[in-house]
Amino acid sequence: SLTLPTETARKILEIREALLARFQMQLSDARKREEEREAAEAAFLEQDALATTEERRFARAQKLAQEKGSDRLSSPGKIAERRGLLSMVLGAQTVLYRDVPVTAWFAPYVSLLIEEDIAQGYKDDAGELTGEFGVANAVTRAEVLKMALEAADIPLTGGSPRNHSAQGTWASSYVAQAEAMQLSTVDPTTDVHAAATRGEVIQTIMEVMGITIGKTPSTFADVPATHPFTHAIAAAAFFGFITGDTSSDGSPLGTFRPEDTINRAEVSKIVALVRELMR
Repeated sequence: SLTLPTETARKILEIREALLARFQMQLSDARKREEEREAAEAAFLEQDALATTEERRFARAQKLAQEKGSDRLSSPGKIAERRGLLSMVLGAQTVLYRDVPVTAWFAPYVSLLIEEDIAQGYKDDAGELTGEFGVANAVTRAEVLKMALEAADIPLTGGSPRNHSAQGTWASSYVAQAEAMQLSTVDPTTDVHAAATRGEVIQTIMEVMGITIGKTPSTFADVPATHPFTHAIAAAAFFGFITGDTSSDGSPLGTFRPEDTINRAEVSKIVALVRELMR
């Protein structure tokens, strides 16, 4: 049966509520830091005498920019608040995530993954974060593997992978670890940089996190008992990590679409829930 056990259902609900509360607190703290920064800046601007003409000019430019609502001289935190976007302090850098509205259903899950360095979004050629998490983009096999391994706190053993597509890429150490763990979703011929199917994602996360999959086939109408990932999909539904497709009014459709791709926002939710439940 895929009926979610009462105790597990309660715990999943508590996890979701806790993640939302944690996210709201983070937003409140960010607003407070921004208010403190603005107060300090205002005090600087109100000083009777500034040391140099250059400082006076810069102060006037800052004040004018603030009055006009210009983003050019505003802090990332202020821009984020005005636009309703997620901003995260990562080390000495404040990153504005342009594709993560704070009101979006996925924002608390994405925020958790960023905060705990499970996934922090795309980087440019210089290794700097671009401010794009890629929530609407299909997750690749390598990306979900990285998320799962980081969420499970599994140290990477190093070494070169047998998988040809991973060799010499950022995914090399993650794929090598997957091979060492003998994950069923990775073999030497798999293109790890191609989009993963929904079924592959569930299988990968369940195996990496060490969750018992069992032998019960899925009861989703479009996941036959012969499907290679039917047992993992059944187990994920049993634990409440997935619920399948729903109609516009939220009622279940009884399907899962195991061969379709899955975006990074959806994967963030699954990884966050699995990590918190397994702690």
